[in-house]
Amino acid sequence: TLATSGKVFDEGTVSARTTIGSDYMSDQMRRYDPTLFVFRRSDESEDAYTDRIATLHDVDRVLHDTRDFFRDANIGIHSLSWHEQLVLSRSIATPEDRERTLSLAKRFGIDGLHSLLILDYDPLLVGSVFAIADRLDTAIARDIFSQYHAVYERSRAIAHLAKNSDFVTSPDHTVSNPRRFIEEISEAITRRAKDTLVTAATVARTGSATATTFSGARLACTDATDVSRALTTYEQALDVVTCFMQPHSPSDYQFSCIDQELDTVPATYHFSVDQQSTGRRSYFSIQLRAYGAPIGQHNSDREFDGEARINCLFSDIPFSSHIADPARQHALSIRLDREGKERLSETIVSNDPTRPDGEVSLDIGGLIDPRDQSDATNLSRVIAIGNFLQTGGPAQYYHNRDSFSRAFGTADCFADIVGFIDKKIQQRLLPPTTHPQ
Repeated sequence: TLATSGKVFDEGTVSARTTIGSDYMSDQMRRYDPTLFVFRRSDESEDAYTDRIATLHDVDRVLHDTRDFFRDANIGIHSLSWHEQLVLSRSIATPEDRERTLSLAKRFGIDGLHSLLILDYDPLLVGSVFAIADRLDTAIARDIFSQYHAVYERSRAIAHLAKNSDFVTSPDHTVSNPRRFIEEISEAITRRAKDTLVTAATVARTGSATATTFSGARLACTDATDVSRALTTYEQALDVVTCFMQPHSPSDYQFSCIDQELDTVPATYHFSVDQQSTGRRSYFSIQLRAYGAPIGQHNSDREFDGEARINCLFSDIPFSSHIADPARQHALSIRLDREGKERLSETIVSNDPTRPDGEVSLDIGGLIDPRDQSDATNLSRVIAIGNFLQTGGPAQYYHNRDSFSRAFGTADCFADIVGFIDKKIQQRLLPPTTHPQ
């Protein structure tokens, strides 16, 4: 119809009118199971999960509500995945909620709607989104929503690339459910981004967001632009990871290996990263430790402790592996750690990196001093404050263990993952195959 009517539509109108026929969609989805689209999180009880998806079983209602909502919002329904539409349907369940969500969509578009996906953690968090939208300067709110959406998309891109890699089918590791592990990494990334919105909302409401760490240090955020800066730092680092995972695809980044330290633990690969569109050069390193070291027997020159880990480091200036190097101290670290935690009724009673069983944690930061204003420290500060405000307990600078199943925290399983990544990096560094003329 659009092609033959003779009318010229703007991009927003074309997007809004691009839908899948409702009858076709209903036929396809009538026998659907919401558990195939909205997964139970590793820290979620069966009862909590049942309650979370209780309103999602009526597919015809979800289809009707979302189709009409996207039409009224002038946003193409295809702009969100089916999983995202299911989550969003909970924000338009009543006329009052629908009107409020529609106003948000008209003001902030798809970025505002994506921010509402945090309600999947706790419906009360919707209030954080509307506090940002209604109380902050519109330009700042728009930037926060845009950057949050960008982080979310990076997390999904990383999951997509990993699921379509040979990690899923490789016999070279003992990960029993690699797709699940990949989803948990992606969820862990967005869970931490969610914490930044809580910080921004508190600043919007009261002018200041504060927290206390386990060591008693006080953290504060008084400027919402620091949240936007934190999300930008996060997204840029994830963008580098996404492009690094595609060595044979066109990319805005050119990676050059400038050093390899393979005769020490942790093994480290150093890369310079040239961004073609901006001419900006940055630096990216990957540190790998397959198995944990006994407490006190780690390489204190190059690591803070002896936990097994996959550590990605990012900086605008060159840095070494030595933790005494100021440039290394201020580099952003995004890493998977295998922590040898022993718990008693969910309370951690000991930590031995060499324990056969343990927990995986996504750790983010670069914090040396709470007063430091580097991008890495700003990101960890904003995340930590948001974490504190939700839990009411001492803030964790980096750690997110809740996203991961304990099955992935066994020593041999994690070592296999490290070995697989090491092999892929080595393959990337091989010279191009030459063919005889």
